[in-house]
Order: sequence, then structure tokens, then C-alpha cells
Amino acid sequence: MSHLQGSDSGIAKLICSSRTLLSGSHKFLKLLSSMQSIDSLRELNAKFLAEIAELRKKNAKISELREKLLKFAEVEAENVKLRQIIEENAKRDAENAELKTEVARLRHDIEKMKQQTQVITEVQDACSIEDIPPWK
Repeated sequence: MSHLQGSDSGIAKLICSSRTLLSGSHKFLKLLSSMQSIDSLRELNAKFLAEIAELRKKNAKISELREKLLKFAEVEAENVKLRQIIEENAKRDAENAELKTEVARLRHDIEKMKQQTQVITEVQDACSIEDIPPWK
């Protein structure tokens, strides 16, 4: 029996050692799993950081485009004002052309009247009042 007791003691030690090994391997597996999880999280974090960098670039482009759009809107507003000024100038130019035509017509009429007055004066000079018999 002492042999059996020694063998039981060896088995007990073996079982205890096995449990320790299993517990250690279980802890190792947990540690390994945790390390894999950490590596996975690091990889995921790196992907997120790359995505954030890309989104920041896009955001910068959006801000740049927004500024360009605002400047474009300002230019368009200025263009509308300038078109109105051009339209007003065209109306004034048309009015000026009409007035110049009217002035030219009036000058022509004045010249005609001067010529007619000159002819009348010449006729009156040619026919003095003395040459015309009085009405009786």
C-alpha cells in the first residue's frame, strides 16, 4: 500500500501540476487572445486614423469650395449691378441719340427759316415800299 500511496501522491502531484499547467495555458490563451484583440484594435485604430485624415482633407476642400462659392456669389451680384448700369447707359445713349437727332432737325429748320427770312428781306429790299402804289 505504501507503494499505492506513493503512486496516489504522484498522481495527485501530477493532477495538481496538470491543473497548474492548464490554468497557466488558459491564462496564456487569455493573454494571447487579449494581445490579438489589442492588435486588432490597433489595426482598427490605424484605419480610423487614416479615414479621419481623409475626411479632414475632404473637409478642407469643402471649406475651400464654400469660400469660392461665396466669392462667385459676390461676383455674380456685382455682375447684376454692372448689367443694370449698362442697361441704364444704353437707355441714356438712346435718349441722347434721339435728342441729337432733334437738335439736328431744329438746326436744319433754323437754317431753312434763316434762308426764308433772307429771301423775304431780299424781296422786300427789291420791292421798296415806294414802288408799291397805295391802295385807294
